[in-house]
Amino acid sequence: MAYSVNWITRVVTVPQSDLTPISADVFELDVLSFWAEIHDIQDGEGMPYDTIMASNAPVSLSGLTLARTVEVINGYRIEFEDGAYQVNLTGANNNILDARVQNQVSINANNSAGLQVVDAGAGGGHICAQDVEFSVGEPQLFASLSEYEVCVSLPDLVTIVMPEGIEVGLPEAIQIEACRC
Repeated sequence: MAYSVNWITRVVTVPQSDLTPISADVFELDVLSFWAEIHDIQDGEGMPYDTIMASNAPVSLSGLTLARTVEVINGYRIEFEDGAYQVNLTGANNNILDARVQNQVSINANNSAGLQVVDAGAGGGHICAQDVEFSVGEPQLFASLSEYEVCVSLPDLVTIVMPEGIEVGLPEAIQIEACRC
C-alpha cells in the first residue's frame, strides 16, 4: 500500500507498511523521502489541487547552515495507519506532529531549533557531547546528541572511532569529537 491523498478531506494516509521498521513497535519516516513521494503524487493526480507540502532549502545564517524544513500546508493533515506503535520523523525539521490526525500512533518529531547542516570546512564541525546516538539513512546521517542534533546530507562516508570504541560512519566534511563538556 502506498501513500494516498483524499483530496476532498485533505488527508494524506501513511500506511504502517511504508514506514521503516526500527524494532517491533518503533518505525521511522524519512521526512525528505516522504515529501518527495507526496510531491510526485502532487505532480500527477494532484495537479488541480492545492499544494500539500512545502520544502525549504537549508539556509546559511551567520556562518551556520540551518537544516531543511518540510511543512504541511493548505489545511492538509497526515494520518498514520492506526495502531499501537511509534513513528520517529527524521531528516528535516517539520510540522507533521501539528498536522497529524490524532489516533493511537505516537509521533516523535525530533525537531530542533539548532538542527544544522555541519561542514567542517566552513569553520564548524566540532561538537562536544557525551551521549551520541546515530541513525544512518541514505543519503543522510542524523546524529542525536545530548544537546544538539546534526543532519548531514553528504554521501561520502568515512569511519570515526569514538572513545567508547563505537565505529561511526561520517561524511568527510564533518568531524565529530566526543569529549567531556
